[in-house]
Amino acid sequence: MKSFFLVCLYLLSLHGFAQKGMPETGPLAATAFKATALDTFNLVFSFPSTAFYGEYGAETDGEFVYVTQWHDDSLVKYDMSGNIIERFVIGGAGRIRDLAWDGQYFYGSPNANWFFILDLENKELIATVQTTFKIRGMAYDPVEDVLWANEDWSPVFYKMDREGNILDTFTPSGASLGTITGLACDNYSPGGPFLWAFSQDSTGAMLVQYDIASKSQTNCLIDLSNMVSGPAYAGGLFISDLQGGTLPSIGGVIQSNLVFALKLDYINQTVGTATYPEPTQILVYPNPFTDSFMVNTGIQNNSHTTLRLINASGIVVHEEIMPKQSETRIHVPELPAGFYFVSLTGGSQTPYMQRILKIN
Repeated sequence: MKSFFLVCLYLLSLHGFAQKGMPETGPLAATAFKATALDTFNLVFSFPSTAFYGEYGAETDGEFVYVTQWHDDSLVKYDMSGNIIERFVIGGAGRIRDLAWDGQYFYGSPNANWFFILDLENKELIATVQTTFKIRGMAYDPVEDVLWANEDWSPVFYKMDREGNILDTFTPSGASLGTITGLACDNYSPGGPFLWAFSQDSTGAMLVQYDIASKSQTNCLIDLSNMVSGPAYAGGLFISDLQGGTLPSIGGVIQSNLVFALKLDYINQTVGTATYPEPTQILVYPNPFTDSFMVNTGIQNNSHTTLRLINASGIVVHEEIMPKQSETRIHVPELPAGFYFVSLTGGSQTPYMQRILKIN
């Protein structure tokens, strides 16, 4: 009996150890397709996450990479070979998700209605700034000298000053991936400026580009999940002018797994219309609805599209394969009233997600 008790205690301790290392996963991340494979010779650097459990946010000052711990208060400073320079905690600032850097201070939020201004060199909390929305991803635009942030997991973007005053906001037009975990501002790529987001939708680690001027998702989507073995969960993101201005790079964290940077021009060249067609205007109506609603993709699908309805707890409550036609009626009279998310994957359009309300 004593031996049996000790075995049970050992197994429970292993379970607790594993849970501590679980990544923070988006409640609405959909499973879909794999995209273009990576050419690893275009890596600037990559190294495994080894500092602590729950590595999430990422930012670089051009010399070192700083990574945050989402379920605790630690930060780590890596060199670009993956060596740990130091681990530390800043009092009053913890559980930070994504990071941004303005050349002097770092910015990050614990998925809350405020963000921290941090001096990581001197380990000081400079200020805590209140906002009117819950922040997850953060980026700094050095051209306009503003901050960008997204609202919780969603692709709703806010342009702010350092006092948290909102200067502009937009929800991208066209198809858009959700479950956004990190943001980066791109003033290097032709046709910009752009926002890049790291999304847990589809394969779990998708880079998504947004045109700031047109406030729309562009055709640039790339899958980074094949950089790791096993499940991939997107984390923080950065864009940096590494090596003295000679190598604009995009990088980030695949949670509790890998820290990486890739050549930005490689990312732009990798994505083509052969892999992802241009976004089309998708209509889901009426909203709210009672027993059924219509989905109009605007195009005749070349292949079947998978539709999923996801409830507020992130559970798929209805799934069906839509026919190869532009408009389909979805019957769900059995579902209780409340908010749901319509997720479309596969078919002839980019992944899409929209919130819809069912009423009695």
